[in-house]
Amino acid sequence: MKISNKWLKIILPPLVIIGALLLSAILVALKPEQERKEPAPVHPKIEAHSVVGSNEPIVLNSEGTVRPRQQTRLTSRVSGHIEAVSPDFYEGGSFQSGDILLRLDPLPYKGALAEAEARLALAEATLAQEREASEQARLDWESIGSGGSPSPLVLRKPQLMKAEAELKAAKVALEVAQVNLDYTEIRAPYDGRVDAKFVDVGQAITGQATILGEIHSSNALEVPVPLSLEDFSFIGNPEASEIEPSKAILSIQINGIEHQWNGFIERTSASVNSQSRMITAIIRAQAPFTSENGMKLRPGMFVKVEIQGKELGKVLEIPRNALHPGDIVYRLTEDKRLESRKVEILYTNAESAVISGGIEEGDQICLTPLLFFVEGMHVQLAGDNLETEGSGQ
Repeated sequence: MKISNKWLKIILPPLVIIGALLLSAILVALKPEQERKEPAPVHPKIEAHSVVGSNEPIVLNSEGTVRPRQQTRLTSRVSGHIEAVSPDFYEGGSFQSGDILLRLDPLPYKGALAEAEARLALAEATLAQEREASEQARLDWESIGSGGSPSPLVLRKPQLMKAEAELKAAKVALEVAQVNLDYTEIRAPYDGRVDAKFVDVGQAITGQATILGEIHSSNALEVPVPLSLEDFSFIGNPEASEIEPSKAILSIQINGIEHQWNGFIERTSASVNSQSRMITAIIRAQAPFTSENGMKLRPGMFVKVEIQGKELGKVLEIPRNALHPGDIVYRLTEDKRLESRKVEILYTNAESAVISGGIEEGDQICLTPLLFFVEGMHVQLAGDNLETEGSGQ
């Protein structure tokens, strides 16, 4: 009896396992087969852009800081004490060409002018006396009848030459004294504004060693902007008088309002920057300096600049994001497949590319970034119903 129980414990577990396996196999064999369905093809959705032609000139984009064409550190040509300051000669003040900005005490220079006038009068009298003496010496020589020609010493020529030289020096000294007196009035060299004032009434200044203030012209503003050599090739030579300078638009956005001013390329830098490899174009702003929205163009403003480049004839313009490495675009065929086309690029900026070959006007190109690209892959336009036909794969 003990032996039978022992064998049952050994044989029974394998029999149970074998029976379970056989039962599972029978159930699987008797299970009805389910109908297998082919997965529907997945066509990536894309946004397409229709290529259009353009005869518009290329627009070059740059930016720069507005600056006055003339900016001056104001000094005096003479020394002295400041006697008066114009009410316009303060930071932010406006003035016209020729306005008196400061006046120095003129008394010392009036004295110098009087001395110069007296010296001139004395020199004129001395010259008149020497001329009379020279003429008398000639008459005396002739009355003696010594014969021959009198020497220069006899005719007092040296004294006469000295008197003439002293008269010339006295005239120059008078001019200098008059100019120095005029310089006691420091006048504005042009129409402009005051950036800073460093002196005031009662202060003593030492000629050009003292900086009186800083001013700038208000009737001429310009914007230096960097251009790559590629961009520079699309503008005319501004130094050539027979070529109309390239037009430009200056703009700035403040509180959601865009302000614009007109300008043109007046000149370019004489050399290329050795570090940036860029050339600087100087944009001359055109009056009026107040935009249509009432904003005045001021030095120090950082503005965007759009420069009208050359006209290239009939070209194609496409969005910049349609370009892929190697100057490739994905063209959409009539049966909604993508094919790669290499294009000839003339110009690119951050938003668009101008091309002249590889695709034609009216072609549609893909704008949607793709995870992968396979030549001839089938796609679906955004907004279309998903196609599930097997033939579309």
